[in-house]
Amino acid sequence: MPCSARSSARARPGRRKALWPGPPSASYLVAKYNNERDDRVRLASYARDLNADVNSLNRVTAAGQVAYNCYSAKFRAALEDYKAKRITRAELDQRYAEIKSGLAEASAILGSTLSEADKREAEYRQVLTVEAKKASRPIPPVQTVATTSKKTSKTTKTVTRKQTGDQLQNLSNGVGSYKESTAQLTAVKSDLDEIQLQMDKVMLAQ
Repeated sequence: MPCSARSSARARPGRRKALWPGPPSASYLVAKYNNERDDRVRLASYARDLNADVNSLNRVTAAGQVAYNCYSAKFRAALEDYKAKRITRAELDQRYAEIKSGLAEASAILGSTLSEADKREAEYRQVLTVEAKKASRPIPPVQTVATTSKKTSKTTKTVTRKQTGDQLQNLSNGVGSYKESTAQLTAVKSDLDEIQLQMDKVMLAQ
């Protein structure tokens, strides 16, 4: 199924497993770099992992959008062929069954990814809480890209503390980016579900 989110992922060799893996436990994420004594190195490592997770989530969203666009085009083409009497009603029904199956598969993949994304966000929030406690700092508020630009970071006279504080906020901003990516994925899944309902109505009217 060239339109499906699954096959879009397979187009990148070796990437499917990374696109929707089962998330590690919160204790695993906290313990992963626990032996690293340098705060800057440890925070940078968490930020790197978070950025990779955001990118993976965005790839799933992009694959879902590809599925939406492709199956929508296939449905329009099938209707045009039927109305032009190039295919029979039975052939139209067969093509629609394939389209509907592909949409359902794509929606299921996105739904599974969203379930894991909620768990992953909670895990990174725990990491943020633990790291803020280690730095003897308040937990930085999780901000989205839109709200981050409206605020300026506070300066501090202690260089090491400033660096740690900046990295904590960067990690918090990364959680905000992850939250935004999850919202975008949710929107694409909603589109996939909605277009299936609309297609059903059109088919009934034929």
